[in-house]
Amino acid sequence: MCHGFLAFLFSFAFFQAKLQGSEKTFHVVVASSDDGFPPFSIASGKSVTGGIIKDLFDSLLEARGLNFKPIIMAEKRLHRELKAGRIEGALTTEQWVKKPDGYFFTAPIIRVRDVIFAHKGLNLDNFTLASLKGKKLGVVRGYTYHQRVEDLFRGKQVQRIDAKSEQHLIKLISLKRINYALVTERVGWWIAEATQLAPKIHSSKNDFGNFDYKLLYHGKYRDELKGFDQEIKELGKSALQEVLSRYRHTP
Repeated sequence: MCHGFLAFLFSFAFFQAKLQGSEKTFHVVVASSDDGFPPFSIASGKSVTGGIIKDLFDSLLEARGLNFKPIIMAEKRLHRELKAGRIEGALTTEQWVKKPDGYFFTAPIIRVRDVIFAHKGLNLDNFTLASLKGKKLGVVRGYTYHQRVEDLFRGKQVQRIDAKSEQHLIKLISLKRINYALVTERVGWWIAEATQLAPKIHSSKNDFGNFDYKLLYHGKYRDELKGFDQEIKELGKSALQEVLSRYRHTP
């Protein structure tokens, strides 16, 4: 009986190991900075520990036998590794990355909006691109923005003020060091609330550029991701809204 029980335990352990061994680890680049891109990707100690994308993908990919492993990689290296075919996946947008041979984009996962942030003393009602002309606009160094905004910078109709991060921009706005900053809406409000600066700032209702986050994946995962686009489309009705509710931001 004892031997039979041990044999059962051994068989069960072997079965578990086989199951775990059959699961592929799917490394996906979700941020280019050690600070992450909260609340989409929340980082700690150079590792992604949470956020909207991790919450969504953990369950979606696990059901397909893929162990989702979010990673951080500098943008320059990402482009180089993609070109060499060494990246398994990346959360990005078609505006930022030209799809290399052997890679595929999924359907849009979540739409992201860039809006104007300002100190509460400044009026943002009916604020448009024309409202920016002749003014200074804070942005993140190295970022590329919507074509209409980039045209204003190139034509010197708006003075570009570069900051090292979204965190720095929100702080500068709260201190009235700059009047306006262009920041991804959920990111800006997440930072403002985390740093207790939300009461000092507000944001425009209309956006100044938006993009759709998509999963760019290597062709070797085509079988595992078959039908994934349909699942993503169905997310908007259920799981996506539930996940977004965990990361509320001040409107």
